[in-house]
Amino acid sequence: MINPFFRDIAARLLESLLKDPMMKDKDQDMIFRPVINRLYYSAFHNIVSFFRFQFTRLEERAIHDAIQEKLIIHDRDAIANLLEEMRLLRVDADYRLTVQATRSRCERMKAYHESIIELLATNASG
Repeated sequence: MINPFFRDIAARLLESLLKDPMMKDKDQDMIFRPVINRLYYSAFHNIVSFFRFQFTRLEERAIHDAIQEKLIIHDRDAIANLLEEMRLLRVDADYRLTVQATRSRCERMKAYHESIIELLATNASG
C-alpha cells in the first residue's frame, strides 16, 4: 500500500518550485536541499509502509541499512538500488556543502522517487 501523503508531498513541492520562472539553477537560497531531503524521506517512508502493509516485521527502527537489507531479502533489488542512489544524493545535499544542490539533482531525485512509487505499486498489486 502506498501512503498518498508521502507520495504527493515532495512531488508537489518540487513541481511548484520548478514552474517558477524566477527559480535559478543553483541553490543560493538553500531551497533545493530541503526538496532533495523530502523526496528521499517520502520514498523511504513509502517503502516502510509497503513492508508494514505486507506484515513484514521490521525489528528495529526503520533505518536506511535495515530497509536496504529487507529490500534485498525480498527480491526488491531495483528498489534498493534506487533508494541507495537517493540516499547518496541526499547525503551530498546535506553534508557536502561544496556539492551544488541544483535543479537537475532535484529532477533526478523526483525521477527516482516516481520509479520507486511505481515499483511499489506494481509489487503490491502483483
